[in-house]
Amino acid sequence: MVKAEVSTVRTFSPNNGLVEDRRRQIIQAALHLIAARGIQKTGIREIARASGMTIGNLYHYVGTREDIIYLAFNYGIDRARKLIKEINDLCETLEPREALKIAIDRYIRYHHANWEGTVFLYKEMGSFSPSLRLPIIETNSHLHDVFIRIIKKGCKSGVFKATDTDLVAGTIVSMGDMWALKRWYFKKNYTLDKYIDSFTEMVLSLISRT
Repeated sequence: MVKAEVSTVRTFSPNNGLVEDRRRQIIQAALHLIAARGIQKTGIREIARASGMTIGNLYHYVGTREDIIYLAFNYGIDRARKLIKEINDLCETLEPREALKIAIDRYIRYHHANWEGTVFLYKEMGSFSPSLRLPIIETNSHLHDVFIRIIKKGCKSGVFKATDTDLVAGTIVSMGDMWALKRWYFKKNYTLDKYIDSFTEMVLSLISRT
């Protein structure tokens, strides 16, 4: 079980910028391997090799394999939180229909760009300690709330007619996740743009009054 609780990960480098760049390099390599193999089958040597580093060089920026997993976890959560803020800020002044279209577009494109992180969090959540699972649950709930607020705003203004905003929002979040989790299936029939356009059209056809 992943139990790393502290935010401070050991490094021997005094160069914060370099540490950040190298850790991002390590995280991306680790996420690629974990998404394909899982945590248990991903070793430190494989991560170092995929990062283009020697073992010794890798240990210059992290202390343990658990540190890498913890950094990857926080990397995914931080990106999701930035997405939530971005969508909230962007949609604050837009009318509900346009806001929903943009929010769906940004959310699915986020999963397209970060599919390995999505797979990592879904596949390995059971190996996290309860205190690490909580931020995942909270972040997912906040994403859910973003869409609920847009839909409720549309219902209040008469643009939408959704009777169960929670279910509609949950469907949007789930289908965004599915582009990352089942991309191998959807890519048989959909480009990214077609998937977004088709799904958005389906949602709007279900909840729009006109």
